[in-house]
Amino acid sequence: MQNLSIDTARRVVLEVVRTWPPEVDVATKKYHLSGGCSIPRLVDVREEVLRQLEVEDDDPKADANWAIFTLLHKAARSLIKVVPEHIDQAAVLDYLKEKMNWNVED
Repeated sequence: MQNLSIDTARRVVLEVVRTWPPEVDVATKKYHLSGGCSIPRLVDVREEVLRQLEVEDDDPKADANWAIFTLLHKAARSLIKVVPEHIDQAAVLDYLKEKMNWNVED
């Protein structure tokens, strides 16, 4: 669980978003009968970003990278490219609070 001020949380998310490439080609994907979807290029980019950030698993940037990946993956199911800088940062913060147990205070 991360305890961060809202300003720090926003800075973390912005730094991680800026580490992603300007756009990611997600045209190649595999839909599964279960309703899931594999998007190999998006996974590769997520891992590249994590290496560039040089963080441990418990670092807030690692959490932010996962949240960004998750929201981009959801959008990528119906797109051929995603633009990380267009991600809704409020949605990323909501995901981090709800799914990653971030405690973000004003």
